[in-house]
Amino acid sequence: MNRIITLSNLAARYYKRYGWDLDTLNKYLTKGNWLVQNFLYHDDEYYILEVGARIDVKRLLDDYPDVNVISYGEEERKTSREDLLESRNW
Repeated sequence: MNRIITLSNLAARYYKRYGWDLDTLNKYLTKGNWLVQNFLYHDDEYYILEVGARIDVKRLLDDYPDVNVISYGEEERKTSREDLLESRNW
């Protein structure tokens, strides 16, 4: 399965439906913790970094070279995946 990371204006969202789980994500965590987001009436659980948390973006992209990072806005479409994910680190 090709992994997908969806960006909001503040965070990178790692959805369970795209194969992300805490065991996998914790391998890339260098500081802080993950927050679980789950909205009532939706089976749409995802993880975001808590404020002050960071991941090793380069390592994640090395391990998942085909990951699709979906940008938030039009102005981000030409930005590299690495820069996009770094911009969502705290």
